Amino acid sequence: AIALLIAQATASRLAQCPPDLLIQPDVGPLPTLDMTNPEAGYALGATAARAAMGKLCELRTWRNAHGTASAD
Repeated sequence: AIALLIAQATASRLAQCPPDLLIQPDVGPLPTLDMTNPEAGYALGATAARAAMGKLCELRTWRNAHGTASAD
């Protein structure tokens, strides 16, 4: 029940204010509120970030070219 509420709140927030780039690791095998093995979550996040590296670099290049603020 709480996972559904979190998913709905996240979807609503993303619809209201879409990010330039969303890195969304596949955390399917991890229970939503299980904090007993944070390393598994970190590893999934790191894998997703590495997979998005090309898009992150493109976004940085675009922001630099257009003079927009970044979260460096």
